Amino acid sequence: MARFEMLNGTDELISELGKIAKVKVAREMVQAAAPILVQEMKSKAAAHVETGDMAASIKASAPRSTSDGVSCTVTAEGTGSNGTRNAEKMAYLEFGTYKQTPTPVVTPAVNAAEPKVIAKMQQVYEEKIKI
Repeated sequence: MARFEMLNGTDELISELGKIAKVKVAREMVQAAAPILVQEMKSKAAAHVETGDMAASIKASAPRSTSDGVSCTVTAEGTGSNGTRNAEKMAYLEFGTYKQTPTPVVTPAVNAAEPKVIAKMQQVYEEKIKI
């Protein structure tokens, strides 16, 4: 009687190729949706402009695989003209200081961007798998 050991290997190969394709599509979904959150954060930060350094520095990182899937980080990068880190300024706005009440930027931006981000990711997904 013949043994088909190759089928197990083929099944594993097909499974691995499927995982690679899923990660590729997920990266494309995240990359397409990230600019929506960037724009929303810049819009919310515009109300707090002194020099414009922080708002201009908001960028998305490249998508990367994590233990939870694929993600990117949207944050204020670098330092402002006064030497203060832009992410630090964003944190002061979001959470306040002992001298400053919180005026959140990130939370409202995420809340406003969420439905648009989900819609964009869905659109990319459907394009890639041809629904």
